[in-house]
Amino acid sequence: MNQNFIVEQKEGYTVQKKINVLKENQTYYMCLGPNNEKGIYFVCSSAYDKSLYIRHSLREKKISHLVRNIDPDCIRVLDFNVSKKKHKTLKGYQRVEIRFVSMRDDEFLFDFIEFDEKLIPHDPVLNHKKAQPP
Repeated sequence: MNQNFIVEQKEGYTVQKKINVLKENQTYYMCLGPNNEKGIYFVCSSAYDKSLYIRHSLREKKISHLVRNIDPDCIRVLDFNVSKKKHKTLKGYQRVEIRFVSMRDDEFLFDFIEFDEKLIPHDPVLNHKKAQPP
């Protein structure tokens, strides 16, 4: 799939939005985030790339990558899952788990990525104060 945009239904209209984080990458898999999280997760790479990249439509930087030595038509992503839960010991962080099943030529691969992510406070008053000029 070489389409770098998403199509949404808003107020009875169809809206097409370009996804800037994908640039000229080929997308192998897309999925919605957990718990009604806004945005879409993508598994993508360039042709003849050394890694598959995990990106999010609302983030500028990649989330993670998997070294795979990409050749055209040799990688198939079969399933991709993101789960998030409150961190048990670190206050203000959440535990993110990404499970990834793919096939390279005739070999099945299962990857598991786990990391802690700092939560962004959703206090509108605090965020408004931060946005005010000094």
